[in-house]
Amino acid sequence: MENRQPTYPGRVILTPVPGTANTYDITRADEPTVDGTPLNKETLLQDTTCAILGIPNTSVPNDAFVKLALGIGKYGYVIHVQYQDGSPAEGYILTGLNAPDGTEAVTNSNGDAVGVSTEQSVTIGVSSPYVDIQDVGAVLVQSTGVLTTETITLQHNQFPYLISQSGNYYFSPKVKSFDLCAVGGGGGSSYAGGGGGYATNLLDIQNENINGLNIAIGAGGNGTSRNDIDSTAGTGGSTAVKRINQTGDIGETLISSDGGGGAHSGTSVTSHTPGTGNGNGGAIFGSSGGTAYYKGSPGGDGTTYIFDEPDLGLTGGGGASGAQTVATPAKGGSPNGAAGGYYTIGTNTYNQPGTPIVPGGGAGGGMALGNLNPPGTKGASGGVYIRCHY
Repeated sequence: MENRQPTYPGRVILTPVPGTANTYDITRADEPTVDGTPLNKETLLQDTTCAILGIPNTSVPNDAFVKLALGIGKYGYVIHVQYQDGSPAEGYILTGLNAPDGTEAVTNSNGDAVGVSTEQSVTIGVSSPYVDIQDVGAVLVQSTGVLTTETITLQHNQFPYLISQSGNYYFSPKVKSFDLCAVGGGGGSSYAGGGGGYATNLLDIQNENINGLNIAIGAGGNGTSRNDIDSTAGTGGSTAVKRINQTGDIGETLISSDGGGGAHSGTSVTSHTPGTGNGNGGAIFGSSGGTAYYKGSPGGDGTTYIFDEPDLGLTGGGGASGAQTVATPAKGGSPNGAAGGYYTIGTNTYNQPGTPIVPGGGAGGGMALGNLNPPGTKGASGGVYIRCHY
């Protein structure tokens, strides 16, 4: 292209329009030595160029530049991710799209991420790095041109939110304070049931100078069998929550909670003792007329409410004991204790104990008959409930 080179830059002739006040026609009077290249569609973006690039003939030059940057046969998407208050959400990874250079598409400080695809219709997700923000599943976006814009608004997780895996967890910048309820692992069983994991609450923790939480979940205690006379099943592991400092190192313990006790396998019916905990395990009892008569008893209910609020329910719960010559199992303690194992009347068929529920359910006890020596079972692992305030 060439610039216009006028002899008299900016000079024009103003000719009054007859019959119309204060209205003039303008004629250039700059007397150029070089006319220069005119600015119009033919010189800026011809239809043939649009066809080559695969863009509409109504496109503007910027569309052509974008198409060249994306590559022929690719469609560009600008995904704006925001919090519920409309502020931009930085640091979120998109799924279903890659950045133009092939790396992950991640939102910037404006909440925007640019992605490319060979498809005119893409399904986009948003992966949240924060425990209080939900991942976004399938958002269908249809291309509407060279560069298509879509806005995704993030949603908070439902609280209380249960964490059942050890690891490091982080809050979004919107969290002002939070509550924790740590539950230890449930105790293992023998004939008697294991105790439920203890629970501890810590409320209204200010989210100041805390980069995240380091959470260690207590494992459930292992069981012990009839062959392990005078032995005690495993105690559930402790659950602990530590702060992660702004420097990234692990700091002080904010809250911890012990695991439930394991049941003891004794040398007689009366010496089989249940595990203690947040809901004791069920005991085995009964011996009459020289004939073994083992009756199971239910596990004890948990005694600690999540965040000390009855409406949110209890945690823990002891496992029930095993039973012999009965038709139904003894029930586990509410809410997470396991039912006991038992024999169905007249069939000598062994029924396994129920499975304790995470977090902190005590294991249900087994029962032996003849040559069958089923082992005790393992308690449920612990967990941490979180509730955030914004």
